Amino acid sequence: MATEKILDALYKAARTGLTGESLAYAAGLTPIEFRRLMDFDSAVEHVVGQAKAEAELSLADTMYTAATEGGDTKAALELLKHRHGWVAKQQVSIEVDQRISIKDALLEANSRVVDAGFEVVQTEDERKKRIKDSGGLHSVSRLRTSAPKETEKS
Repeated sequence: MATEKILDALYKAARTGLTGESLAYAAGLTPIEFRRLMDFDSAVEHVVGQAKAEAELSLADTMYTAATEGGDTKAALELLKHRHGWVAKQQVSIEVDQRISIKDALLEANSRVVDAGFEVVQTEDERKKRIKDSGGLHSVSRLRTSAPKETEKS
């Protein structure tokens, strides 16, 4: 059982924010003695919890008073952020450094040609001749137009 003197010392230390070993030593206990008292005496846990709650209330009240009555905008901002989940708008700036790849530009130009009514065609004979001439396999294409037929008006 914790004595009144130990409970008072624990209350004072917990109210200032101490926890764990620091709380034990401030109350004149070893960490092992403190853990045993916490396990076997519910008054110890109650006193420590009560001290922390009273300290938090006092600090919150001080911040609230400073923000609402004292005009402390920093205190008001901290209360909004930490107690009410408020987040300031963030501005994002994006800069793009665009570089053109020759390969990509050729592919894009080829797609525009195909979209414009042309089709890329390679006959089997052309393919065999190109492979033979180049000494290896690769695709060589030529353009052939496929213009739409005009319809006659009656």
